[in-house]
Amino acid sequence: MFEFRHALFQRVVLGLPSLVLGLACLVLGLARVVFCCEFLHCLNGEEWQPAVVDGLVAIAVGGDKFRQDAEGYWYYEGRGDDLIKSGGIYVSPLEVENCLMQHDAVRECCVVPKKDASGLEKPLAIVVLKERVPATEADLIAFAKTKLARYKAPHWVTFVATPLPRNDRDKIDRKKLRAEHG
Repeated sequence: MFEFRHALFQRVVLGLPSLVLGLACLVLGLARVVFCCEFLHCLNGEEWQPAVVDGLVAIAVGGDKFRQDAEGYWYYEGRGDDLIKSGGIYVSPLEVENCLMQHDAVRECCVVPKKDASGLEKPLAIVVLKERVPATEADLIAFAKTKLARYKAPHWVTFVATPLPRNDRDKIDRKKLRAEHG
C-alpha cells in the first residue's frame, strides 16, 4: 500500500491490484498518471522499476516525471520534455507557474526554457495580467524568489495582452510558446 498526493484530491491511499488501479485512475481523471513505488505490476503482471534520474522518477508511459519526498509521498513534476535544466538542476515549470499564479496580478502564465547569453537554459515566464492590476517584471521575479529556490525563479518575464494559446485539449500550448519566446 502506498499514498499519492494530488492537488485536487490531496491524499489518495492506494493498495489495489493494477487492473483496479488503472480503472480508478480513469474514474478519477488521472488516466495519464502512473503511480510509482518500489515495484509496480503492469497489467500483464510483469514487475518493473521506474528509472530515477536526478531525483525524479521517469515513467516510460507518457514521459511524466514524479518525485518522492522524505515521507514517501509522490508529486507530479510535469512532462519530461517540459522540464528545464537550470544550472544543472531540473526545474518543474508547473512549480514556477503555481507560484506565479498566487500573485494578485497574474491571470494565467506559462514557463518555458530560454537560453541566456552563455547558452544555458533559464526559466522564462510568459504572463497574462489581470485587468487593472499592475505588475512589473521585477515584481514577479521578486515574488517568485520569496517562495521558490533562487534558481527556480524566472529570470525573465514576458507580458502578453491576449490569452495564452491553447491546444486541442484546451491546455496551454507550451510547444508554441517555446517556439515563439524560447
